[in-house]
Amino acid sequence: RGYQAAWSDDGRRVVLVTKATSEAKVVGLKSAFVARHLLTFRTAAGASDALEVEFGKVESRCIPQLQRFIQGARDEAAELAVRAITALHWARGLSTIETQRRIASETREEWVARVENDDELRHAFVADRGRLPVPGEMEQLLEEQFDLWDRWNGFFVERVQVHYNTALSHLQTLGSQRFECARPSRAEFVFADSPVVVTDGLRGTARRPVGLYEATSIWFPLSPSVGVALTQVPHAPAEVRLPPIGV
Repeated sequence: RGYQAAWSDDGRRVVLVTKATSEAKVVGLKSAFVARHLLTFRTAAGASDALEVEFGKVESRCIPQLQRFIQGARDEAAELAVRAITALHWARGLSTIETQRRIASETREEWVARVENDDELRHAFVADRGRLPVPGEMEQLLEEQFDLWDRWNGFFVERVQVHYNTALSHLQTLGSQRFECARPSRAEFVFADSPVVVTDGLRGTARRPVGLYEATSIWFPLSPSVGVALTQVPHAPAEVRLPPIGV
């Protein structure tokens, strides 16, 4: 929400536009792109929002430095903050979450399909229960285990944490370019449910997705007039002014 405040005139509200319908509505910053309990981990002992709390601490530490970067600061603290906020929004972005859920679904189908013929799992079943499984029993047990993981949300939360940490480590190996609109009154940057855009220089995410770790450039808007490109180009200019036609 601290990041989104750059697009708010009063520090409390922003305008959200639904791309498919062009419908626009004013919402509070606390309601913009908020998926409630997305990172809640549930157990028999209760629910925990520990990861969301930690992400909140990251934002609190980094937003002031991010604002300094927007104003032109290029010191180590500002550069690290840019990478941390970029990693955070990539790990929690809708496209990353949808990819993770698709992989989890495919993994579930694959495991359930092959469990009956898995000798190691069959031996483990016999060792635990002292008998051979009846047809379909191992598949049912595995389905129940996956359902339990879904209810607890633990695997998903863990993957988001891993995605953030690995992304931050990767982004710290890249160079950065600060870019801004030459005429902000005529064109400006926007944020979205997946604000981090990755490209390999030849194809974009709209037609053929590019992974974060194979991308040559990672684009992230920081305000309506300023953004950052994290790139593998070793000696790229540190600052670029984009004409309105390039936005």
